Amino acid sequence: MKLPGGEALEHDVAVSIKLENMNAMGLLAAVQVDATLLEWLKSTEFGVNLTATALKFTSPTDNSHVVGQVPVTPTTLQKISNKSISTVERLSLKKAIEQVLMSLQSGDFAPKTAVPGMGALDMLPPTIPVAPPVVSPKGVGFWPMYDLDKMQHGAKVQLADATKMYQPVNASSAGSRYFVIGGNDALRVAARYKGSKLSIRIEGPQFKKYAENIGAVGLALNGDYASVHVEVSDDTIAAKVMGAILLGLGVPLTSPMPDIKAIKGKGV
Repeated sequence: MKLPGGEALEHDVAVSIKLENMNAMGLLAAVQVDATLLEWLKSTEFGVNLTATALKFTSPTDNSHVVGQVPVTPTTLQKISNKSISTVERLSLKKAIEQVLMSLQSGDFAPKTAVPGMGALDMLPPTIPVAPPVVSPKGVGFWPMYDLDKMQHGAKVQLADATKMYQPVNASSAGSRYFVIGGNDALRVAARYKGSKLSIRIEGPQFKKYAENIGAVGLALNGDYASVHVEVSDDTIAAKVMGAILLGLGVPLTSPMPDIKAIKGKGV
């Protein structure tokens, strides 16, 4: 792998920042790019160059020929440098970088650009319905629908034992109330969306089997469960984060895609 040492970032007059200690490999480590992909990259002769506008990968035979790049901004680099980047931004950038690396690994050297936010986050529709979803009493797929009128007052169960969409479940704190947003025979996923904070929790009979998948989408592993708390600016971002985690697990779920409006403001 070719890596320019201490190369200065391209000047950007719009933002004045100090990033002398930031280099390409530092960026890859900071956003927690998959370790296997990193080891593969290190074993190759691809060049890696970080500028103020992009992370660029160059040809093994011609360092001036860019074969892949991921746009970045000085503001994003500053957030990474001072460790203030949000989970949403980090996951978005991580996925974009991994898309390029996997393409290069497969032997596809045609120039390509992976834009942060164009991975799992944007596999969802750009808008979400205002009204709660209209569903049959039996729900969708293998998951029956919990009575939406009882979400805030119905008896809670342990997440690992939940069997219905939007069913209220326990979390770490005794008074917490989350709601099931997805699952299958192996895993159950629940969320709470209150104010500007989206919290997601995963448990299940085969939690340990899929622990690596769960950790890869940004959840912190805590014994027999995993969780993450994300600040979101609006319902659209909340829905995309929720969808990115569900889709990013790489585990086929037998539940329907949840509606963020169905759980908004109802959790404790």
